[in-house]
Amino acid sequence: MIDAHARVESELRERSGALESARDALEQERRRSSEALSQGQARAATSQRIERPLNPALQSRPNWAWRGLALLVIAAVAVAVWLVLHSTILH
Repeated sequence: MIDAHARVESELRERSGALESARDALEQERRRSSEALSQGQARAATSQRIERPLNPALQSRPNWAWRGLALLVIAAVAVAVWLVLHSTILH
């Protein structure tokens, strides 16, 4: 019985050592993958930056000349419509 007990203990020690070495190997692999992933994400973040033109609506200084011209055109169209309606329908 003592031999069986000693044999079981030695087998448990062997398995425990194997488990510890497997755990260490997994931890090293996890560290390597984590480092590779972080480096890959950093490279991907820099390479995914796409330069594109700025939306004109987001420009820092609005182009007031074009806005003023658009208001003048709208006012001219409104006056023309009023003149046509006034001369044909109202008289």
